Amino acid sequence: MYSEWVQRLYWLGAGARNLLYDLGVFKTERLPVPVISVGNLSWGGTGKTEFVKLIARHLQTNNLSPLVVSRGYRCKGNGIREVSAEDWGCDEPAMLKTALPGVPVYIGRRREEVIRRALKEKRGIKVVVLDDGFQYRRLKRDLDIVLITPERGWTREPLSSLRRAGVVVINKVEDEDLAKDLAQEVKRYCPLVVASRYDLRIPEGISSGVAVCGIARPETFFRDLERKGIEVKERVPFGDHHRYSSRDVRRIISLAKGAGTPVLTTLKDWVKLKRFSQEFSRAGVRLVKVEVEIRFLWGQEAFWDKVMGVVRWTRYGAT
Repeated sequence: MYSEWVQRLYWLGAGARNLLYDLGVFKTERLPVPVISVGNLSWGGTGKTEFVKLIARHLQTNNLSPLVVSRGYRCKGNGIREVSAEDWGCDEPAMLKTALPGVPVYIGRRREEVIRRALKEKRGIKVVVLDDGFQYRRLKRDLDIVLITPERGWTREPLSSLRRAGVVVINKVEDEDLAKDLAQEVKRYCPLVVASRYDLRIPEGISSGVAVCGIARPETFFRDLERKGIEVKERVPFGDHHRYSSRDVRRIISLAKGAGTPVLTTLKDWVKLKRFSQEFSRAGVRLVKVEVEIRFLWGQEAFWDKVMGVVRWTRYGAT
């Protein structure tokens, strides 16, 4: 009961803020490139960063030169900057940069200022993909893609906020019938609802391992490994955005040596753990990144039509 009231008070504050934007009291800024936001209602664990990667890669394949912009939550340092694949202190942006060679990834608190800087420093940017932008209303978007999961938990806004969305993705679906029921509820607010699930890409020859991750919902990673037929010898969860220390690595190596298996970790964690590659190598322990492939259950064609249609309309049609 207490937590329910806390959430309702939070929703009340978010609703008041949204109303001020809707009434024009708080201003939004439009920039000279199309902006696609990928966000969520919850506090994490919906897979939005994987969708940012998916969309940016699709745009890049279609010669639309995307820029990825993130707030850079818990990244080291302040201000606006471009992130490299070696920036282990900035896990999700570094993960995106690792997965998207040739795509600039910038971080900064004021996303409109970040984009203006990037447009000056990088030529040919045609589309901006905004990571975790649904609640960032200072910047005008051309499309809001919002991810939810059947297990919603605590949310930053009520479901009715999906009226602002152009597409809602029900992600990480395990029970398709449950997802269809949720889709009917969501369609009260947003007519275009699609569904997807994760499929882990396990390197050949691996049948067991010590599973390590620092993500919002670590149990999903462990469960997904087991569903792929992997024997998880040890489960080693850390908090979301965890910064690994030498002590953490010694513990992980000890568990892996005891189990006689490699360490299996998410790409988000691998970008931070790879700086300890010498320690893993000396111990004879293999550090394996497990990447994710998104599979649409329904609505794939409508999803890409919406994304590409918005980009072409804003570039060549109305503003």
